[in-house]
Amino acid sequence: MAMACTRSLQQALTTAALLASMAVACCWARPEAPPPDDDGYRFELTHVDAGRGFSDDVLMQRAFERSRRREEALLAAGPVVRSPAELNRKDCEYFMKFKMGTTKQVPISALVDTGSNLIWTSNKKCQDSDTLTNLPCGARCQHANCVCQSNKCTYSVKYGSNARWSTAGVLRRAKLTFQLAMASGGGTKSFDDVAVGCSTIVDFPDSSVTGIVGLGRGAQSLHKQLKEKQLIKSGNFAYCLSAYTKPDRPSVLLLSASSAPNPNQGRMVNTTGLRKNPSYESFYFVQLDSISIGGTQLPIDDLKQQGDGGNMFVDSGASFTFLVDKAYDEVVKKVDEIMAGKQRTRLGLDKTNGRICYEGAPDETMPDMVLHFAGGADMVLPWRSYLWESTTGPSLCLAFQKTTKGPSILGNFQQQGMHMHFDMEKEEMSFVRADCSKL
Repeated sequence: MAMACTRSLQQALTTAALLASMAVACCWARPEAPPPDDDGYRFELTHVDAGRGFSDDVLMQRAFERSRRREEALLAAGPVVRSPAELNRKDCEYFMKFKMGTTKQVPISALVDTGSNLIWTSNKKCQDSDTLTNLPCGARCQHANCVCQSNKCTYSVKYGSNARWSTAGVLRRAKLTFQLAMASGGGTKSFDDVAVGCSTIVDFPDSSVTGIVGLGRGAQSLHKQLKEKQLIKSGNFAYCLSAYTKPDRPSVLLLSASSAPNPNQGRMVNTTGLRKNPSYESFYFVQLDSISIGGTQLPIDDLKQQGDGGNMFVDSGASFTFLVDKAYDEVVKKVDEIMAGKQRTRLGLDKTNGRICYEGAPDETMPDMVLHFAGGADMVLPWRSYLWESTTGPSLCLAFQKTTKGPSILGNFQQQGMHMHFDMEKEEMSFVRADCSKL
């Protein structure tokens, strides 16, 4: 009798364990192995001004205005500063297009942002889709820094110090289908069970904002989710942004193994360490040691490191690079000196809408600027990467701006034509000049 009871108990325990494992598999299905190819995935990014027929002058003026608004929002005072702020479509830079759902796929165009963690879209998009299920109140909800309410994982995100720029909703699980870049042969790639925010509140001045794809450090960012679920081999990512003056040329986002620059292509790959800054937890910080122009290193004490959190963060959403007061002033002083030697006069700010501009046509003899990062990583900027040509005048304008709030920001104008790689395992950023259309 005891043996029979023991056998029955063993059978019951075995059955219970089997049912439990089936339940877990049902709710938290994971692939048995990473994807079979080592090449990763390439997705096309679209510039906000693509296909709109703007002149080069208008393109740069729009970039200047977007950059200033974004800097004010990113570095606004207050503990809520963790993400980009006033996300009008006119303030955004690069968008990623994908579809959400299984049989009823809803098209979405969302801002790609290295300063955000959450992937979200409007609740209307979620309602128009199908097969979405609520994210349960478990570990994934906790990782998202969300709140469990009525057994739903809810979120509320404020952007900048102005509380009216915000979004709130419920995290759900969805199938996302992305269009692969033509360099990968085209086609689509789908990912199941991705945590996506369905925002019931989208409080922005421009109602055309339909979402964000976060590429920040948080667990709910796109690359972190896909790596955690073993849908990609690594959480590394990269992007390559085409020239501003060619907005119709595709830019590219690379995930996993394909994202690393190839050192065997004849161009030097520079690498610097990524830093974590507790005041800006989502951002990728680096240490900018010094700046030189034409081989002359500028005397900038403000770039001395304070702590180990770095002094500049890399931002895919800011147009121009922002430098702290002293660094910016020294750059302007040196450019003034170079322009004076070429008999070029600086135009009055009242004539340039607050920009630093110099009269005269482009001069191919302008020297390079070099951003010297920790570890000996030098980002060489040809003059067209720190000056932009205005055809009204004509004139040359500085593609840098000053921040009085700090820290410095590496904007995407200086990153254009650059393969920017973020290695999450080694905590390194690498960069090399590249033709984005060939990545």
